[in-house]
Amino acid sequence: YAWFLEQNRLRNQDVFIDKLVDVDGEPGVERVVAAKNLVAVFADEFSYIQLPIKSRKDLAELKVIDLAGDGKHSLLAVYREYGGGGSRDVLAVFNMLSSGSFARTFAHEITKTMGTSYIRNKWSLKPRGKGKRGKGFELVIDAGQAAGFTADNFRETPAEDVQSILLPWAESPKAVFWFKDDQAFGG
Repeated sequence: YAWFLEQNRLRNQDVFIDKLVDVDGEPGVERVVAAKNLVAVFADEFSYIQLPIKSRKDLAELKVIDLAGDGKHSLLAVYREYGGGGSRDVLAVFNMLSSGSFARTFAHEITKTMGTSYIRNKWSLKPRGKGKRGKGFELVIDAGQAAGFTADNFRETPAEDVQSILLPWAESPKAVFWFKDDQAFGG
């Protein structure tokens, strides 16, 4: 922990998550520490991921959560990316692989902004509880609201690197995802 802070020029004040949870799916827990744009996992071996943000202010949310309900925790992050004269907020899930590295296993645009125009999706996690899909959470994304963009003037090509933002004027203004192992299902 001290080495991680020192090597990345971090201070204890930079740490905003410090939890003991299972993130690798193996018996036992690991220490998960998040500071600035880094998330480190301390176990028998050390591994970390650098979140795709310019600064900490571009990270709206980071949770360490058992999405599938199987005891293995994922990183759920909401962060801002810039490009094309605007920005987008991405809701992403990162999972630790058996190799010790992290992979982004799910990503969905939830906000698109260009100048004063925007489209904002709403999202929530709902406990699955009992039933055919078991424990864990459902990730529900609703089209939400738009200002300045309409069906007539929104001409953006759908994203290829993430699931595209839901449009309020589309036929399907809602998507529901659930998680099993390290995969997301639904849509």
